[in-house]
Amino acid sequence: MFDSEYKGYYIHGRSPYGQSEVTSSELVKSIEFEITGQAQMRGLVPDDPNLQTFEIFMPKVLLSTYKDQYYREINQEISKQLNDKIGRYNSVQQLLTRERALPEKFNVEKLEEPGNFMNRNL
Repeated sequence: MFDSEYKGYYIHGRSPYGQSEVTSSELVKSIEFEITGQAQMRGLVPDDPNLQTFEIFMPKVLLSTYKDQYYREINQEISKQLNDKIGRYNSVQQLLTRERALPEKFNVEKLEEPGNFMNRNL
């Protein structure tokens, strides 16, 4: 998480229990296990096992490379979704234009008389 262009924070956030979604009773047991020193270290460095948040400074070249790859993946996913939608739209359009809207022997003129009857009575 960046708070300026090249400076930000890395939150390690490692769960020493192997999972992060647990029931309340499992959480209480895990906390007691951790208090007694029986759980694995949370942090990255043995000197300060509880330290999980780190201030980081990203070199300009590394950040540019990261953004290029990140934006490329986002744009590829957006393009894929648009292409899928366009493909589905084109398929529907082909079906509608390839086949006639009404059956071949359907006589539209026969609908005119009942339509006029309804119009007169309404």
